[in-house]
Amino acid sequence: MRLAIFYTSLFYFDGQNCTADVIQHVSFPPLKEYFDEIYVIAGVKNTQAIRGVHRVDLQTLKVLALPSFTSGYQLYVLKFPYIVAHLLKLFLDKGKDWDVVLLWEPTVLNQVVFLLCKAFRKPVALRMTGRHDMLIWETAKYKSPWRRPLSWFHSRWVRTAEYFFSRTVPILTDGNMDFAPKGLRGKVPKRGNPAVVFGIDGIPNPERFLGQNAQQAPMENSPFRVLSIQRGHPQKGLEYLLEAIALLRERDIDARLDLVGPLYGEAYQGYEYFLRRRARELGIENVTRFWGALERGSQFYKLYDEAHAMAVTCATQADGVPKVVFEALAKGIPVVATKVGGMPMVIRHRENGILVEPRNARSLADGLQLIAENNDLRERTIQTGKAEAPKYADHEAIKQLIAIIESALPDKGGVS
Repeated sequence: MRLAIFYTSLFYFDGQNCTADVIQHVSFPPLKEYFDEIYVIAGVKNTQAIRGVHRVDLQTLKVLALPSFTSGYQLYVLKFPYIVAHLLKLFLDKGKDWDVVLLWEPTVLNQVVFLLCKAFRKPVALRMTGRHDMLIWETAKYKSPWRRPLSWFHSRWVRTAEYFFSRTVPILTDGNMDFAPKGLRGKVPKRGNPAVVFGIDGIPNPERFLGQNAQQAPMENSPFRVLSIQRGHPQKGLEYLLEAIALLRERDIDARLDLVGPLYGEAYQGYEYFLRRRARELGIENVTRFWGALERGSQFYKLYDEAHAMAVTCATQADGVPKVVFEALAKGIPVVATKVGGMPMVIRHRENGILVEPRNARSLADGLQLIAENNDLRERTIQTGKAEAPKYADHEAIKQLIAIIESALPDKGGVS
């Protein structure tokens, strides 16, 4: 059985190594246990120096390159006909090698892939996070004004496509399911029948977090260290986290902030400058560290060891449940997360974490203050999170993904 995954993030290739800025592709190699071959079709940018921090396993995955693009304008205006032609050629040349196709996000480009799958009679399943239409619309305000009406139209188009997908193919999502008809939400998909079920990506390196390594940092006589591992992107609401840290310090809590994640220099460099300027305005530049993209090495895990709270500040419904939520639960770090996307499906308020209002610095500061000052609540969230963490390990998430892919296959055969 051979699987083709149409991936939405960009890969970087220097002639020998392939890397990416985001980590979702680490969910692909474990699928090799179930599939003979795994093809990943993604935009690939040739570069002289490795730019991403997460290496792509080229021994397990067969990467098929699409032309790269760095903005929606490049994709939908300058390169769209060229990329569609490239997709058609890919189906003609390589499509015969694929038994089933997994679409990673319902992007406009993957909508074209869906039509090609139907034309070439390829079974299709969809994996998506949050609401993709919200991502397009909410980030439009960080671009020039003329793009706002185009973004509005684009978001409505994608919203319609999400609804259509939910009526047509089995979907696994770690966001909310309000894009689908109520009758299809949460159903167990059967072969040939669409359904929309909740599922997560899982902890990519559970041995790093589960068991004896899951120890929380001591709180006594030390600053209150808040860790945030998120992309530097407007949808993450990082400006509200900066304001929350400032509020905590006004309340005589010695809060320190570590921001980890790739800062999107090409597309959202204005947002990066805005965050740094905002930290200076709030007077917290000396207690805020911008780490940028960190490889998962000694420094990365040291920040986990030092953290007293994990802040997940997603500002829109475009997010599902970031991997760092599960890693923090396993490590014994209390999670303070906004009530968006799939977060309420995993975090239960005052049981295994704290839920706060999105885009509300005061609510976020209140949630962090609970963790800093209420020892009983902090210990309860830690112990509950650690007890629940094993069910979020990678192998459990892979089972969900396999079930969705298998439900897309014809009645005969199945995933071995």
